[in-house]
Amino acid sequence: MNAENADHVSIAWRPPTLRDIAWVCFRSRRLVLISFCSIFLGSLGYVLIFPRTYQAETEILVKRERADPVVTTENNAAPVLTTGVTEEDLNSEVELLQSRDLLEKVVMTCGLDREPPRSLIDSLLRTIAKLVPEQDGPDLAVPRAVRSLQKKLKVEAIEKTNLIKVSYKSSDPKLAATVLQTLMSFYLDKHLQVHRPPGTF
Repeated sequence: MNAENADHVSIAWRPPTLRDIAWVCFRSRRLVLISFCSIFLGSLGYVLIFPRTYQAETEILVKRERADPVVTTENNAAPVLTTGVTEEDLNSEVELLQSRDLLEKVVMTCGLDREPPRSLIDSLLRTIAKLVPEQDGPDLAVPRAVRSLQKKLKVEAIEKTNLIKVSYKSSDPKLAATVLQTLMSFYLDKHLQVHRPPGTF
């Protein structure tokens, strides 16, 4: 009966050194170069096509504090104070904020129709638009700016509250804040005109 002796060799693990990493990179230099170029070109293309955007936000509290007079035969009838805000009231204010005449005033005041291109795609689209003959009219800068404002502007009523959240995205943080401030100013003026009782000043 023969017995075989096996020698057990233990190999201790050691962390890779800089020389080991350089050797692996040199051996697979083509794969490393392709991976580096792909990541670099992809990051550069993303920066050129999708510039950094900033979002400005504000909230509007909708309240009803108008005293509605009671129709009665008595002379000393006390007015009824209606404070409840319905879902229809909130939706009406949302539509008021998104009305086209209000957005046109914001575009003209903030100069959004003369805003320079902020990305490579925006620049290409404007160049193509200049080459294509315009059939609807000589000046379409304002309607285009209004459509762009409608896409970047988000107005929504917050559920179970009397608040309306308004947000606007832009690549310029100062422009984003200016647009919202201008919109709020024109909205308050229009709100007073719409809800003011006839014959009052």
